[in-house]
Amino acid sequence: MVHILGEGDQLAFEFAKKCSAAGGIPQYVPDFGGKPLDETIGKKHKLKPHVVLVRCWGAGKEVKGGIIYGISDKVYEQIISEKGEWKQFVKEV
Repeated sequence: MVHILGEGDQLAFEFAKKCSAAGGIPQYVPDFGGKPLDETIGKKHKLKPHVVLVRCWGAGKEVKGGIIYGISDKVYEQIISEKGEWKQFVKEV
């Protein structure tokens, strides 16, 4: 079962802030098994591109992860190219 959190860059930024405030490390996963989530979950659920899985490592019970879709090209490229640089997202909020 897929838990869809919602749409947009702002939601991705707010997730980072909420997760880090709970003591966790936000993770953004744009692909699985070598395929972009746009091609798998995105197509199955008819979601706007770009689709990412978000999870809160270390505080997953406090901050539930799921799917965020409709990420802008700029933010999506940042997620792909700057893996691990979630602290920038906290500053965006």
